[in-house]
Amino acid sequence: MRSLILILFLAGCAAPSSGIDWFEHTQMLRISGDMRTERVPDDAPISRDTLTQNFRKIAFEVEENPIGVAGGARQSNDDPHLRKWLKPARYEVFALGEDESRISPMVKSYLLRLATITGHPIPRRSTDPQDAEAARLFVIYGPDEVFAWFVNTYLEPSGADNTSHFLSDLAVLINRWRFAPSPCAGQVTRRSGNREGTYKGEILMGVVLIKREIPDNLLETCVEEELAQTMGLLNDDKNVRPSIFNDDQEFALLTRHDELLLRILYDRRLTPGMAPETAMPIVDQIISELVPDSRS
Repeated sequence: MRSLILILFLAGCAAPSSGIDWFEHTQMLRISGDMRTERVPDDAPISRDTLTQNFRKIAFEVEENPIGVAGGARQSNDDPHLRKWLKPARYEVFALGEDESRISPMVKSYLLRLATITGHPIPRRSTDPQDAEAARLFVIYGPDEVFAWFVNTYLEPSGADNTSHFLSDLAVLINRWRFAPSPCAGQVTRRSGNREGTYKGEILMGVVLIKREIPDNLLETCVEEELAQTMGLLNDDKNVRPSIFNDDQEFALLTRHDELLLRILYDRRLTPGMAPETAMPIVDQIISELVPDSRS
């Protein structure tokens, strides 16, 4: 029986067909009023009720068919529970040459922001050869060859343990996504059950994949949404607003609403594996402290 579960999620900017001109795609979204960049939009005030309803939708569920192609594997929502990191989410960026100089500063700045919001450590993996701490969160950016190299280099299973199973599953999902009409995707592995000293729902590894051919504004969207989701907010819902956790693409960047969802998730009163009936009374208390008045 496997003790690790792999979860895949895509950014809200997936398009309906392959051979996409991403510059034209994002331009059309902006012309139609989507890809908004306000962090605190005036037309979408946040209330306690809004936060309560939206946290329940985003934090406990996962996307059913995240790859978004016919015949794609469906994920089970039969066991809603919280998922979050307990250990530091030590990260590493995989990109080449000019690609590395394009993506790394953006990732570093945003992960510093996520660490501040959540209070959870997200350090970059040390280049010191004496530092044995391995990376747990990978950001891979570039042409298709980079994703193929990552699969061949890091995901070749060794041995017959649980780790080899989830690495093999991860390799299959990445290879499927490489040919899907999506600019970016994220994947996490989590514990599927409790053992002594461990928690079901604890996130153990995260991978964010971003295709190089996308324009800068869509790149920023991919970085913000995918990395936020690797923190444990794994679902998208069309009724959640104002938020990047919504496939309608109205908002391009992490909003104040989304920051509050992350702060709630990483409150120490909430632990991985909590079911809604156990967690939501605590969530209500946290929200009353974060939003003393009826609106934020």
